[in-house]
Amino acid sequence: MFNDKIRTPLGVLCLSVSAVVVTAAIIIGPIAFLDDPTVFELDANVRVNGTGDDWANSAGTASGLARAVATSAPEPGQPTVSGWPFVVPDPGDISIFTTGGSKDTNDVSQWKNTNGSVPDKDNITNAYAAAYKVNTTSGGTQPHTWIFFGADRFANNGDSNIGFWFFQNAIGPGSGTGGGGTPFTGTPCPTGATNCNPGDLHRDGDILIVSAFTQGGAIGTIQIYHWDKTVGLVLDDDQNAGQCTPSSPSHTDVCAIVNTSSTSAAWPYTPKAGPAGSFPQGSFFEGGFDLTAIFAARGLPEPCFSTFLAETRSSQSTTAQLKDFVLGSFQLCSVAVTKACSGTPTIVEINNVAYVHYTFTGNVINDGAGSLYKLTVADQFPTGSINTVLTQPVTPAQGLTSGASAAYSGSFDFPGNGKVTNNATANAASCPTCGNTVTNDHNGNPAAAAADFGVAGCNVVTQPGLSLTKSCVVNLVPQTGGGIVLEDATTMTVCNTSADDKPISNINLTNNVQMNPPAAGTDFSIVTGLTLGADECRTFNANYRPNSCVSTNGRCLFQDTVRISSIPKDVFGANLPPSAIPLPATAECRACPDGSCSLSRP
Repeated sequence: MFNDKIRTPLGVLCLSVSAVVVTAAIIIGPIAFLDDPTVFELDANVRVNGTGDDWANSAGTASGLARAVATSAPEPGQPTVSGWPFVVPDPGDISIFTTGGSKDTNDVSQWKNTNGSVPDKDNITNAYAAAYKVNTTSGGTQPHTWIFFGADRFANNGDSNIGFWFFQNAIGPGSGTGGGGTPFTGTPCPTGATNCNPGDLHRDGDILIVSAFTQGGAIGTIQIYHWDKTVGLVLDDDQNAGQCTPSSPSHTDVCAIVNTSSTSAAWPYTPKAGPAGSFPQGSFFEGGFDLTAIFAARGLPEPCFSTFLAETRSSQSTTAQLKDFVLGSFQLCSVAVTKACSGTPTIVEINNVAYVHYTFTGNVINDGAGSLYKLTVADQFPTGSINTVLTQPVTPAQGLTSGASAAYSGSFDFPGNGKVTNNATANAASCPTCGNTVTNDHNGNPAAAAADFGVAGCNVVTQPGLSLTKSCVVNLVPQTGGGIVLEDATTMTVCNTSADDKPISNINLTNNVQMNPPAAGTDFSIVTGLTLGADECRTFNANYRPNSCVSTNGRCLFQDTVRISSIPKDVFGANLPPSAIPLPATAECRACPDGSCSLSRP
């Protein structure tokens, strides 16, 4: 019933209530301060004014966030803002928190939501976020993950407190209404997990940022908490006067800012009071934090988030009653995979059948922000393959860090020499005890790779060849009742001359005798279905007695021709090319050559 708030990103490192993404391939830096406008302009307006990114470009369209890579549109049928895939609207009086258990200090499993209204000053109209990889000047070689977030509200007649949750679990609003509200949903923590309590929807390391959405536009304090299964919310950073100062950057971990004057909204927006398309003073809030630095201070790898939630509260107290919310997907972690044929394929014979033995290699790549665990590759070997081998990638003890890769390999035997495709997919976990829920790359596409085998550069090139020779001797054979007849004793030899030392099959030999060339002769079969092994030759003899003889210069002349009358097959059953099949072999047979004849007694 409330799924209008859910956004399933199809793009990269998704965030935002609609979601936005980060790609490990795009790294900015070196940068010293989070509010440096050369990365992202935390300047209380949505348009690009300099060289960095902002929620909109200088023309006020959504082509900003180029280096962050925006996610695609949310689920079909759900509310969206045309032309603004990372902006998630909160239309009307829907999706609000209800019941006393809906507090930041409680596990998400105790939260409930319903359709209803909240005070206008607490009513979120849109929410959005983005993530970047930044080379900082704080030392080390690992790029930092910087996350930027924002929201706008319906009315500015009063202060409001706003929070931004980043969950590792995939959190949803549930379905149905129920008298007491609908419980939020997600994958409950399994028994035995070390980073969450059984049944909880929170995991250790979920992040909450809390600040004030003030009418006057001033940022008093901004606080960052992380969730701990034992004690709940743990304060990591509490900054007074934590207002971003892009004109003189100074914030390294977290800051936020609220517009102090009316500013263009860029995307569709109508405030409670004032002209449409413009944020009145104190209506637009944005901020950012250095996720890597926060977790490095705790000696922990940064987490992989799945869900983003913007919320308003009755006060800045952590036990305050929650009001409005906007929920979206934020796939901070992503995985990619490559695959390629490797080595030189070879021919192997298994149970008298020829197979091509292929080997392949590939890499599982962390192209997101947080570290990955439980790296796994699944391979779809071509149908008919045997002796399939897949060696899984090794996950480093501390996880596969952003931008790093882990190799895998494998092999298979295929009964043919034509083109076949071998597909692989990869998945990973966002923490050592999490399930393997990371299955997409930073573009939101399934982590998959395909490699072609049996093509140029990855195939066995057969080199079949045959030779065919012919000779004959004409004898005079006395008959028992008297008289002499001519008898042609012909010899023909066929050999497998293949350079690849492989057998050739389906060889048929047909002989033809012409009594008076060039007149037509008569065919007769010598052998059918012959198979010759590597370097093997077979010789065949045939005798025949002509029933007539036309003399030429007093002597009889015959032509005896043998030919391969079939299309031989190579070791894989493929037709030999014409160049590998010898032309017919002809022997010219003469009676009494050189004026002499011999008699052969029968």
